[in-house]
Amino acid sequence: MRTRILVFAKLPEPGQVKTRLESRWDATRAARLYEAFLRDSLASTRRVRGAELAVAYWPPGGREWFASAAGSELELLPQRGNDLAERLERAFRDCFAIGYEAVIVRNSDSPDLPPERIEEAARLLEEHEVVLGPDQGGGYYLVAMRAPYRDLFSRVPMDTETSLEATIAAARGHGLEPRLLAVHPDIDHPEDVDRLWARLGEDPSLAETIPETAVELQRCRSDLRDSPDTKRSPESEIDPDDRECRGVD
Repeated sequence: MRTRILVFAKLPEPGQVKTRLESRWDATRAARLYEAFLRDSLASTRRVRGAELAVAYWPPGGREWFASAAGSELELLPQRGNDLAERLERAFRDCFAIGYEAVIVRNSDSPDLPPERIEEAARLLEEHEVVLGPDQGGGYYLVAMRAPYRDLFSRVPMDTETSLEATIAAARGHGLEPRLLAVHPDIDHPEDVDRLWARLGEDPSLAETIPETAVELQRCRSDLRDSPDTKRSPESEIDPDDRECRGVD
């Protein structure tokens, strides 16, 4: 089955990405952190076997940056539409229109998502029409389909605690029963950053899998350490020089 993977990505401009992280870091640091997520997400997705990879980027004017970041071997596709739901629907429709039999869209802010999870989605598409990868906040890090079902996303409140539930309901409205992958976190809030930092402390070898993110996380911790007025969560008190965290830098 001819399969395409689309990494849905945004240009890492300050003030335009990961704005919910700005309750702890400034817009420039939040954008740099997202850029690290994106670069690590691209690197891991390149290791997926049996599928053709492309990047669906936003905004359309960001092509030059993505051409530099993604490399000349990856196809770049501008996202088209007024909102995320419309851009998702058009991306699926465009891929199926040029002959793909299965399309997998993954996010760009789950840098430690293993390639094997995407390969699992591809295998499940052999028997299921829709596959969803739930995140920890009621949304999803991955959506995969074998046909461009119209209006599957149009009534879904995107980027909310009910996105997954609403998408499942929309699929059932088409007579489909989505297959769910294991839950995997994305990074939207400072607390999500804390949890990823904690996972790096528990398993320093993870830094080899997400090297760009690991370096940027270290810088984030340094920002907090050097800024006494910053409100810190309990997790953010972890000493970056602690033995468990030495594998990060």
